[in-house]
Amino acid sequence: MLGYTNYPFFDGVPERMYSVVPRAKLIYIVRDPIDRIISHYVHNYYNVLENRTIAGTLTHLDNNRYVCRSKYYMPLEKYLERFLS
Repeated sequence: MLGYTNYPFFDGVPERMYSVVPRAKLIYIVRDPIDRIISHYVHNYYNVLENRTIAGTLTHLDNNRYVCRSKYYMPLEKYLERFLS
């Protein structure tokens, strides 16, 4: 499930889903983007997947995995293009 809405790091997921279940009804639940970034960081830090401070982690925002996951419209747009066309 990790890659379903992890665009641009995982591309082509809506197309593959559509090829299997073109009439699927999708529900997209989101949380506060800042809370999600902090939670993601804490989870990774606790599991020793991250060793930088949160400030260091958020220094560069271009293609930042924490920030991209909180840009909800970016992956959702790909689903809308496929399932509403």
